Amino acid sequence: MTAHRNEGERWFEALTEMAPVGLFRTDAAGRYLYVNRRWCAMAGLSAQEARGDGWLAALVPEDRARVAAAWQEATLHGRSFQAEFRLRAAGKAATRVQAVATPLSTAAGGLNGYVGSLTGGPALRRAGEGGQAGEEQLRAIIAQMPVILDAFDANGILCAWNQEGERVTGYTAEELVGNPQAMEILYPDADYRNAMMAAWKERGDDYYDWEWDLTAKDGTVKTIAWSNISSRVPIPGWSTWGVGVETTARRQAERALQERVKELSCLYALSQLIARRAGTLELLFQEAAALLPGAFQEPGATSVRIVFPDRIFQSVPFQETPWRLSSAIILQHEEVGHVEVFVDASGGSPETKPFLPEEGQLLDEVASRLAEAVEHARARHDEALLQELGAKTQELERFAHTISHDLRTPLTIIGGFARRVQVLLARGELAKAAEHLDRVMAMARQMEQRLLDLLELARQGHIVRPAVPVPFADLVHEVVTALSDR
Repeated sequence: MTAHRNEGERWFEALTEMAPVGLFRTDAAGRYLYVNRRWCAMAGLSAQEARGDGWLAALVPEDRARVAAAWQEATLHGRSFQAEFRLRAAGKAATRVQAVATPLSTAAGGLNGYVGSLTGGPALRRAGEGGQAGEEQLRAIIAQMPVILDAFDANGILCAWNQEGERVTGYTAEELVGNPQAMEILYPDADYRNAMMAAWKERGDDYYDWEWDLTAKDGTVKTIAWSNISSRVPIPGWSTWGVGVETTARRQAERALQERVKELSCLYALSQLIARRAGTLELLFQEAAALLPGAFQEPGATSVRIVFPDRIFQSVPFQETPWRLSSAIILQHEEVGHVEVFVDASGGSPETKPFLPEEGQLLDEVASRLAEAVEHARARHDEALLQELGAKTQELERFAHTISHDLRTPLTIIGGFARRVQVLLARGELAKAAEHLDRVMAMARQMEQRLLDLLELARQGHIVRPAVPVPFADLVHEVVTALSDR
């Protein structure tokens, strides 16, 4: 923007150099920044000598303090300035002049500086004597300058349109000058034109770099930054006039940059959602559907739908339109879902497809990142299953070890008692043999219980019965009984 303003200021200075009055410009504190040639001729100072507060040196000593105080008072409160005083150029008699200055406002309403004029004296009278020739010369110079110039008469009819205006818009001066429909031709959108004209009436003929979007003859829309100084530099026959510089390319670059910022912000926010790993994939997809409309040209007219794999997640509100952009969610070379963007481009046709190429690339990147999120979620799920399987395997190993011990011990005891029963039966000690058979049956029942526990484990997948306390005396008695015959 700075480069553009500098260009506008250069053209302003070029124009003022041709003016038949002294012109100057200051900063917000009232310090002189620029004076034109006519001002230097009237004051007897160079442009460099006039900078800052140097211009006061041109005043006669008797007027200097009064004018300086009045100028300081005006600039302190941001008010207009008007004063009469005498100038004494080197070797010349004092000349009475009048200075008028108007404050310039910034876009935010603050004070940007002053623009003013210096009139009076024989130099100005000489310019007045040849005024007609000077005006014609000024108009001829303006017509050739590489900035657009337009001027309107007291009836609001376009009365000047230079060669740069013809080049930029494609409309010739013959088509526009004197044509009551000139504004309708350049600004065919009635709502836009009426709004800008109403704003013009409020601003008046004093502004810099005010951007208007006009429609060229070939139908393209071009942005023109207009500056108007006709309230301070009046030209006879022109009720108002201004100069404009085309800023279409800069405006397009700014808009493109804004779109890229929105897209990058969307990808960053999506990355944050994925990295957070809080909630399910369903929650991620729903949040992504709500996030995406803000990354497109018209967020309020954009709807998003994510399908994965048989679930649908939509932005709110949602409207399906003929203007659709889609990208597949690919996982291991297989489409597992897709992301769709719809835009409400009423008034167009389905062939219009009002999407930027970068928006298609954005959607592809979003689909790719969602696929990565799905892959990571599945990997985390598989990892959890492996951990669960490992835990179950360890539990089964411990149980198998326990069962092996619990089954081997009763079998050993049964084998011992069975051999003892054989011996007792051979001796005819039937009562003793019956007692040992009871012990064999008890061990068999214990083995049966262990087998039932094993079957329960196979059905449940893990041990469900909690550990219970065992009376230690009963355990000792069982061991002593099992080993008594040894």
